[in-house]
Amino acid sequence: MDQAPVWLQEFRQPGPAWRAKPFWAWNGRLERRELLRQVHVLAAMGYGGVFMHSRTGLETEYLGDEWFELINACADEAQLLGLEAWLYDEDRWPSGTAGGLVTLDPAHRLRFVSLRRDPGHLFTWHDHLLAAFAVSLDGLVARDLVRLTPDTARDEYEQRTVITFSVEVQEPSSFYNGQTYVDTMSRAATDRFIELTHERYAARSGSRLGAAITGIFTDEPHRGALMSGFSLANHNAPAMAPWTDALPAEFERRFGYDLIERLPELFLQVDARPVSQVKWHYCELTQSLFEANFLAPIRAWCDEHGLRLTGHALHEDSLTTQVAMLGSLQRFYPYLSDPGIDILTEGNRAYWAVAQLASVAHQLDQPWLLSELDGCTGWQMGFEGHRALGAWQALLGINLRCPHLSWYTMRGQAKRDYPASLAHQSAWWRDYPVVEDYFARLGVALSAGRPLRETLVINPIESIWCQIHVGWANQLTAATPAIARLDQDHADLFGWLSGAQIGFDYGDEGLLAEHAEAGTDAQGAYLRVGQAVYRQAFVPRVLTLRSTTLDLLDAFAQAGGRVVLGGLPPHFVDAAPSVHAKLSARAWQVVDWDRDAVRAALAPGRGPLKIAPATAAEQVLAAVRRLDEGWVVGLVNTNREQPTQVQISFDAGGPVTQLDSTTGKLHTQLASADAEALYWTAELPPGGEGLWLVGVDEIETVPRPLPPTTWHEVQGTLPYRLDEPNVLVLDRCAWRLDDGPWQPATEVLRADRALREDLGWAPRGGEMVQPWYRRGAPLDQAGVVTLRFQFDVDTLPPAGVQLALEPDHCTAVTLNGQALAASPADAGRVCYELPPQHWIDLAFWRYDVPETTLQTGTNTLEVSLAYDETAGLEAAYLLGEFGVRLEGRTAALSCLPEKLALRSVVDQGLPFYSGTIAYRLPDLPAGAVWVDVPAVEGALCRLRRDDQLVRLPWSPRRAVVPAGPGPLEVEVVLTRRNTFGPLHLVPARSDAYGPDHFETSGATWSDEYVLWPAGLLGPIRWARVDDCGAEADN
Repeated sequence: MDQAPVWLQEFRQPGPAWRAKPFWAWNGRLERRELLRQVHVLAAMGYGGVFMHSRTGLETEYLGDEWFELINACADEAQLLGLEAWLYDEDRWPSGTAGGLVTLDPAHRLRFVSLRRDPGHLFTWHDHLLAAFAVSLDGLVARDLVRLTPDTARDEYEQRTVITFSVEVQEPSSFYNGQTYVDTMSRAATDRFIELTHERYAARSGSRLGAAITGIFTDEPHRGALMSGFSLANHNAPAMAPWTDALPAEFERRFGYDLIERLPELFLQVDARPVSQVKWHYCELTQSLFEANFLAPIRAWCDEHGLRLTGHALHEDSLTTQVAMLGSLQRFYPYLSDPGIDILTEGNRAYWAVAQLASVAHQLDQPWLLSELDGCTGWQMGFEGHRALGAWQALLGINLRCPHLSWYTMRGQAKRDYPASLAHQSAWWRDYPVVEDYFARLGVALSAGRPLRETLVINPIESIWCQIHVGWANQLTAATPAIARLDQDHADLFGWLSGAQIGFDYGDEGLLAEHAEAGTDAQGAYLRVGQAVYRQAFVPRVLTLRSTTLDLLDAFAQAGGRVVLGGLPPHFVDAAPSVHAKLSARAWQVVDWDRDAVRAALAPGRGPLKIAPATAAEQVLAAVRRLDEGWVVGLVNTNREQPTQVQISFDAGGPVTQLDSTTGKLHTQLASADAEALYWTAELPPGGEGLWLVGVDEIETVPRPLPPTTWHEVQGTLPYRLDEPNVLVLDRCAWRLDDGPWQPATEVLRADRALREDLGWAPRGGEMVQPWYRRGAPLDQAGVVTLRFQFDVDTLPPAGVQLALEPDHCTAVTLNGQALAASPADAGRVCYELPPQHWIDLAFWRYDVPETTLQTGTNTLEVSLAYDETAGLEAAYLLGEFGVRLEGRTAALSCLPEKLALRSVVDQGLPFYSGTIAYRLPDLPAGAVWVDVPAVEGALCRLRRDDQLVRLPWSPRRAVVPAGPGPLEVEVVLTRRNTFGPLHLVPARSDAYGPDHFETSGATWSDEYVLWPAGLLGPIRWARVDDCGAEADN
């Protein structure tokens, strides 16, 4: 009888709570019927809900009557389908401005105190100045300061440098709809934000709040860039620090001295002192004002209205980014019921940032941890990338995924809004439940029980606070060696501890002062932070510690606790010179700042799990969770290129059960045992995980088929079929305005930018003023723009060729002089399917091309459109049963090949194709067979025989296909990269993908197409199942 823990039932069939809720990008003219269709699509993809998120391109008025009607309709539909509907509290991001409506009032705009330097003989006192000082200045070092007043004699400063401080408002930006970001340290500004946003939802959504509407997402709020210049157009941005009107008085109330008198010490290094308590006090105060005046009121409002609050702050990847935009991210998390983080790009490996989030959640007993992930990853990221990016986050505690992003439409600029679209626009959308099942199961298993992390590591972030100065950071990167070293130490330490399987949490000193205590219990000395209990503490290389932290560590040491210090004791306490830490360290274990020394000193916190060999352990992340009876053990291979084999020992007894997160099946893990431990071997796939249940009896398992040791290879060329029409992208055009001269042919987005520059209009882009904000305002009209695309035809294709383009603003479409008309609208809708007049997305309409229209040789497509400020020039697409021959930047229609070789299809007539290719395998036996697909480029593979379908979402791409009389096909589901781009980016692979990557220049641009490999890239292997076996289940 199966006596498995209750949560194992949910592991097999996880519910909506464990499934992702994507950012559903509302980015066009919203229609109720289409929105409701998309709710069903997202449900069919395996998602557990949605965040309804205003994005660039929104035409429906944000927070208008229709907006709320659509919000309510979608929430009601989601509830009927068992999905969670979440609000998003802003038009785009960051949260706080209500799309610029809050900052229409100048009193609520983000402001800074700005430092300027002038020769004394040029200085004139102005009433707007906060303060001015005569100073001897050598770079950052300031000496001999004298504060000036309007009455100071000129001869006291005219031969010296004068530094002045004044309040400066952020320069307006189109991204804030012509306004600025908000003063998040001002309660009045936050109250206005709540009035315009949250209260309107309460009035219009009413009883849905806390019922059909689960919660609300707050996105990237911050207190302004701190002397780093990030995201500011102000000329003096690198010498500006966030300010609010109440700051000077509050500073003096808390710290007992005048901040304005000490402003030079905030910005510079007075008397060459790199560490300053003024800097530390300023960072503490701006952090706490942000918490009290922005976060706390919003959380209180959400609690009052039964809503969960989730989201993340702006920029979390390093200590530097956190200080630059906020102060300490760990202080942010307690104000959210479901705290979160943003892990952008496919290659992001900021493990420590997720660990900081998980630490606070462990300490404050917050069960749901959100990650906004998949952003900026590009169309080409397949399911293997989804697994690799999400698995390590799940292992570290993420169980509420917010994929970025699922577009409502691809119209105009929206199609370049940080692709890909994780929705119906991707060819793989019907296959996505396998991804959602996988992550939901991981979330269930890795949330069971309690985390085993008994080492507390002091977060060193306040050692950056006390060192800030003009130029300390360049945008979001540390620009001084001392601060860069702290960032590197932080990253190194994570690797040192995780590579030795030492479970640990970070302790923020502000949170420790509020939530921590030391004492003793039956197991000895403890250091308790909220709900988390630690048996040892580690102090990394820091410059300063809080006196409250030292008092806590002293009490822990006196109770018999182990405190380990890496390196020398800090010379500062509360950012002031002190010997307190040096005296405390006498009761601590002091070790060199060295990997092996630190690991040896903290080895008592290692726990029951050990991994060998050491080389493998260094690239494996581990999690151990203690159940009432037994343990959950999880491992993730961080190597994206190669599998990793590990030998596992675990200090426990009982059976070991492997949990397969892809299938939901449970298998007995063959393990050996002695009096001290269990031992087993595992191979972790590239970027993949292993998951085991240890010491839990009477679990029903199924045999695991053993793959063969001998394979047969399929090589050569294979017959195939396509599930979508082939595509010819037309993105190079000549153009003219009205009857003006034709401009030379160029890429279409470059033509659009050139035209807008000629007209004196702002370029389109992710930061343009929102269309909804401009509604009712007069628009500049340019006239009629005509685009001329040309392509060759080697061989006339069969009938059925169509043209797909965006018809907005179109006045005429002709091909070789013959007018084309858009396909008529079809009011009927299959539940999930896009209406047939559209192609891939509702933005693209199909135009039938009469059979007699195309001709061999050169063909000319002309598209005319009435061009105003809301219009844009976009590519066109020919669809049909043809091949495409590429030569440089020119393309021609040709014949499709009869068979495909096992290499990229880009040079086999399918350069722009992005649907599914089904390769037929010849002469395989009718019995059950193993199939292995080792070399492929696409989103995923499927194996199909008769009515049997087996998905291979990631490596190892091998599985058993049941017996059947029909032929066996290997289906490669491609991504949309080679259709929608970027198509001219050099190199094709980038660390991130956003709007700017479609309009590069210089060395990063190619007039010729730069395409992604696609299809089967090598031989396929197969073997008879009868020649293999299965592991016996015990």
